[in-house]
Parts: sequence; C-alpha cells; structure tokens
Amino acid sequence: MASHGSHNSIGSGAGPQSHAAASAAAARSAGGAPAAAAGEPGTSGRGGSGTSGPYVLGLTGSIGMGKSTVSAMLRARGVPVVDADAIVHALYAPGGAAVAPVGAAFPSAVAAGAVDRAALSAAVVGRPEAMAALEGIVHPLVEAERVAAMREAAERGAALVVLDIPLLFETGGEGACDGVAVVSAPAGVQRARVLARPGMTPEKFEAILGRQVPDAEKRARADFVIDTGCSLRETEAAVDALLAGALARGSGGAYARAVEAAAGAGGGHGSGKAPA
Repeated sequence: MASHGSHNSIGSGAGPQSHAAASAAAARSAGGAPAAAAGEPGTSGRGGSGTSGPYVLGLTGSIGMGKSTVSAMLRARGVPVVDADAIVHALYAPGGAAVAPVGAAFPSAVAAGAVDRAALSAAVVGRPEAMAALEGIVHPLVEAERVAAMREAAERGAALVVLDIPLLFETGGEGACDGVAVVSAPAGVQRARVLARPGMTPEKFEAILGRQVPDAEKRARADFVIDTGCSLRETEAAVDALLAGALARGSGGAYARAVEAAAGAGGGHGSGKAPA
C-alpha cells in the first residue's frame, strides 16, 4: 500500500516530528486509496468488503507512543485484542510450544524448561542464518495462535478484532489486516516517556528508533491515527472514535484470508514481534 496522502487523525495532541528516512525493508508498500474519515466505509484496499468474519484492525506504534495504553482501553471496551508480545511470552514459557524446537536448534537458549530470552538473543543476534532459523520456528507458532484467537472472537460474534503488533509495518504485517491504527505522540513526549524507563539511555533509545519505521511514515500509511500526546480523557474519546470508524467499515477480507491460510499451508505474515 502506498503512503496515504491523508488519514483519519484521532486525538487533539500535536503531531510528532519526522524522523530519518525509512529503512529499505520498511519502505515496501502496496497500493491503496487514502483512508476514510471517521464513520465512513474503508477504501484502503487492504481488505475486501462483504466477507464474513470480523473486521481485523492492526494496532501498532513506535516505542513510547502509548500503544499499550490504547490496547488496554480497547480491552476495557470489550474488544478482543490479540497481543503478539503475549503470544511469544507464552510460547517461550515452561510448557510453551516453542520451547522444544528452540531448544533443539539453540540448546544454550533453554533453561529450567523455558526459553531464556537473553541467551537466545546472544545466540542469534548478528547471525542472519540463525535469526532466520529462529523465525522459521516461532512465526508459524505465533500465526497459529493468532488465527485461533481470531476464530474464537468470530465464534463469539465479534464484529471487530484487534491485532496488537509492535513491528507491524516492519514485518509487512499490514497485509494481514483490513485496516491499521497507529498510536503516536509528539517526539518530545515520546523521548521523555522512554528515557524515564529503568535502564534506558539516550543511546539505547536511538538504537531502538533506528530499527523501527519512522513515526511520520507510520502515520502516513495508517487508516487511523490516535495521538496520545494529550490527556487520558482525550485519548479515551479518541479510542471511542476509532471504534466507531472501524466498525462502520464492516466486515473485511483479512479474517477469511487468515483462516484459509491456516487451513492450507499454515503460512502467513511474520509475528511482528522480534523472536529473540
């Protein structure tokens, strides 16, 4: 999807400043029309219309933008949220489906019946072949859990399901969604939030930003933008507007494609969560 010339910006905070140019991997996009205004039917071309199943909304945002807060607000409103981070944590925990295959490929990465994230990172970082092998193990497991959660939501009659994917654009995960909501905030607000975290340094922050699609590009490619550089009350109102706009778009084709892929080769997009 090509970068949109416009999107539905939800929230009253000031827009963030642009970062450096996008990386080559993140610059890939498919064609699509500008995003609709709140309450209008979607025209992004990401998913079809009239297909049975819920509308699949991807939720993403760079570090420190408030995605977790928005995700919690959606859950509080009864919206099914499928969290890529939570899926990976469960897969790596004792008894998780990823423990045995990861241990077979990277014996040093498993301890006490669970995947040791630090040891796993040491085993794959800077080793492209090892990282590719890890992704080949983890991504299909994440996708299977994601589709199962989407099916459960559909069986309960949900009209909307949210995929909380931190690295959605970085992994091409927008293709698995009918629409995308980006959580954003002014650059100064983002920086202050992140540097307030224990153990965070300006150098670490810049390194993380360098691995993420710039916020300005995410906003341009989104169907909805929620600005959290404002009060919680304003963000709550923005989330309500997001729900109204997404639900007005009706059923998309992403759910049907995901179920069909799972029933076939079990393929799909990457997990959107770094596996190490």
